[in-house]
Amino acid sequence: MIRKAFCRSFSSALPAFDYKPQPYQGIPFEQVVQDRKDYVPKFNFHYYNEPLLMVEGKMQYLFDHKGNRYQDWISGISTVSIGHSHPALVKAVT
Repeated sequence: MIRKAFCRSFSSALPAFDYKPQPYQGIPFEQVVQDRKDYVPKFNFHYYNEPLLMVEGKMQYLFDHKGNRYQDWISGISTVSIGHSHPALVKAVT
């Protein structure tokens, strides 16, 4: 009961974000899934029914091959501190 109330206290809607990811033109999703089945050892299990194919990141968000936006909660320490493709960092590197 407490867990349900706790989970409902968080909104599932992401705030507005003025960025549209590039259309994905890479390896077809079905091929990526098949390659994973063929080449990744079976002891590497997962908890999802359908995998996500993350193809782009911008600030604190990731985008899948369909253009859906997700908040990135699993990146390393550098991404947590500056985000994906931070304009100042991109400018400094280029």
